Amino acid sequence: MASFVKLVPLFAFHAPCTGSPPPLCFLMSLAEIEKAVDELSPKELTKLAAYITRRNKLAWDQEIEEDFSSGGKHEKTLEKIDAEIDSGNFNTVEIGRSYRALARERNGHYYWFWIGTHEEYNRFRL
Repeated sequence: MASFVKLVPLFAFHAPCTGSPPPLCFLMSLAEIEKAVDELSPKELTKLAAYITRRNKLAWDQEIEEDFSSGGKHEKTLEKIDAEIDSGNFNTVEIGRSYRALARERNGHYYWFWIGTHEEYNRFRL
């Protein structure tokens, strides 16, 4: 007759999470996380770094989207940029094959206020 061993996951020894799913979760202190990271293989550490980078980029994109949306904290700045573009009172430069940047010149200094693809730039000009 075969015998079976019941494996108890480590998170069973930590305080349970509250709230909605996932039903199985655990909390780690920052010190525990740092220790776990120190024990990762170089390959795992590379994967974790890539994950954190992606997560940070997504968070930054979300913050920018909220800041420049209607009612966002930079809504007035966006209105000023739109007025600059509408007036044609700006300088433009190509950045490689795919990008373009817009700047306003003041006292011999250029203040760059937008960078994007050529397709995005063409939408401004329509």
